[in-house]
Amino acid sequence: MGSIISSYIFPHPPVLIPEIGKGDENNAILTLNSFKKAAGEIRLDNPTTIIITTPHGPYFRDYLYLSTDRILSGSFAKFGRKDIKFEFKNNLELLDKIIHNATKEGIDSGGLDKHILDKYGLSNELDHGALVPLYFINKEIQGFSVVHISIAGFTLDMLHRFGKCISSAVKDCDERVVFVASGDLSHRVNNNSPYGSSPSGSKFDNLLVESIRASKYNDILNIDEKLCEDAAECGLRSFVILFGALEGSGLKPQVYSYEAPFGIGYCVAKFSSD
Repeated sequence: MGSIISSYIFPHPPVLIPEIGKGDENNAILTLNSFKKAAGEIRLDNPTTIIITTPHGPYFRDYLYLSTDRILSGSFAKFGRKDIKFEFKNNLELLDKIIHNATKEGIDSGGLDKHILDKYGLSNELDHGALVPLYFINKEIQGFSVVHISIAGFTLDMLHRFGKCISSAVKDCDERVVFVASGDLSHRVNNNSPYGSSPSGSKFDNLLVESIRASKYNDILNIDEKLCEDAAECGLRSFVILFGALEGSGLKPQVYSYEAPFGIGYCVAKFSSD
């Protein structure tokens, strides 16, 4: 029987990639150090598969997209470094079990043909929401498979139920899984943000970080939609899928760091049995 041995929340600013930041990554040194710490711990966990949820893959209001290609690949070409590229084997067996479980729950999910993605101007390549965490993880450990899951415009309750579909699928596979939920917090925390600032930015971030610390995930599931909108949040749906997958697991949270040096909230957290 498989298990989710640990889980993490990672933000995904490409500027934290040293080859892209060129020194600017040190302005988010708390996050950078937390990335390195988490990646080192994932190496010790020695997962066979990493499941990663991201807000920057193909997004649909009523369909949850999972990458179904045999090989998952992507690069930082959009950020001026096409030479920084990755390939990972897709865990198709686990992927199929997740989709099967979701279908039984009435949750539409799965892959899409490339011509359909092209029609909507979307790509089947790994997005930066996945690539930033995987960049740091890949420095510590290689040889794992990946399951790449985009978010959708479903209700938070439905996304939470989808997370339960993931955990059930993992139990049916002989896999050691690390679950990474990629997502920034508010994009409007302070005046350093290119999106402007809002009092809702820090309010949203405080609520999310403190709810994680206290394991009060229902506070996040019941969060005010207007607060989320005003805060211009990024990763909420990614995190909610994670919380669904963790329900009943007994994994306990630990917030490694929080900061907003560029006006965008970055939280790194771990969920483990330690």
